[in-house]
Amino acid sequence: MSARRKTVSEAPVVRNVQAIVELEKRMLEERKHISRLSELATRVAGSTAFIVGHLVLFAGWLVLNTTRFAFDMAPFNLLNLILALEAIILTSIVLISQSDLRRISDLRAHLDLQVNILSEQELTAILGLLNKICKRLDIDVHSTEPAVEALAKETDLEHLATVLEKTLEHDTEDIKT
Repeated sequence: MSARRKTVSEAPVVRNVQAIVELEKRMLEERKHISRLSELATRVAGSTAFIVGHLVLFAGWLVLNTTRFAFDMAPFNLLNLILALEAIILTSIVLISQSDLRRISDLRAHLDLQVNILSEQELTAILGLLNKICKRLDIDVHSTEPAVEALAKETDLEHLATVLEKTLEHDTEDIKT
């Protein structure tokens, strides 16, 4: 019996996890080619092997250019040019990766907001039903819990956003002064 109960109670959890996995898969599949390349380049450039390889390359460059086989004499203008170009390319790759991460983060934040709003609406409906049940059973909840009636009303999201925005502006002004 407990195995059956466990399976039934886990069903929404499994369904939610599968929905999140599907969303992640879809987001990964819909990426542009440049995003896939930038992710690969970020993974490579962020590795220890990349840093070690660069150190070995620089050391070899410096040692080679102090011998009779030198092709880039001090102050190593060719090396500086190569490093400047690499820095520009790596910076662009990092910016592309950050843009992708921001887009994914924004999507998740919007999804989270929608779920929170839906939860708020469901809880409001449940409180309304509980209030009706209490009235029908002649249970006076409002004298012991005065906030119940206010919580059972639908939340005005625009008003909430306006109050939040004004509060944040006020707190920001207090911090600046």
